[in-house]
Amino acid sequence: MTWEKLPPLEGKPNPCANCPPILAEAHPGKIIAVGFGDACVTRDGDEVYREPQDDMGKIWDFATAERVAAKDPDHDWRATLFGPLHGETYQRQDGKWLLVEKNEGFA
Repeated sequence: MTWEKLPPLEGKPNPCANCPPILAEAHPGKIIAVGFGDACVTRDGDEVYREPQDDMGKIWDFATAERVAAKDPDHDWRATLFGPLHGETYQRQDGKWLLVEKNEGFA
């Protein structure tokens, strides 16, 4: 399958005072969850994980997403976090999860 690598964006401070900064590249230990809101990982637009947990009851981090994506790399893998005052999407590009979209979230 052919998919488009979106242009990476720069990170920025998070407008949510209780949330970590929005990074240009997600580090492996960053969890894919927002607590209040929604978070998911997709492969070509099809959901493979959604917060709050996977089928085994575990919250994914980017290391887990990378292990799953590395087994099937020729696809458009994205992790989307949509929380209060911020939202961002990371796309897997060459084994890295890069910030490609950001929005104001909700609230």
